[in-house]
Amino acid sequence: MPQLATETYVSQIFWFLLVLVLLHWYMSNEVIPRISSLLKVRNNLNLGVEDGISSEKNLGSEVSLVNNAILESNTELTSKELNISQANLNKELVK
Repeated sequence: MPQLATETYVSQIFWFLLVLVLLHWYMSNEVIPRISSLLKVRNNLNLGVEDGISSEKNLGSEVSLVNNAILESNTELTSKELNISQANLNKELVK
């Protein structure tokens, strides 16, 4: 088996160290900076989401007030529409 032959130990160690150094250089100069920049962006996005959630909670009461006002105006309009339609029916029945 060539892996166990003592004549090839030097070349195996050489290629192992060369690959190890190149892999270390690539990871430290290319991969890790990309990952760290992505994590910074993700952190900033999460902070923005948390700020949005807290402001949304504050706006929740205002939104519920506006929704209640809209519902009240809709019920008033439907009651007025019913009165108008009944008045029109009465006019047609009288004719």
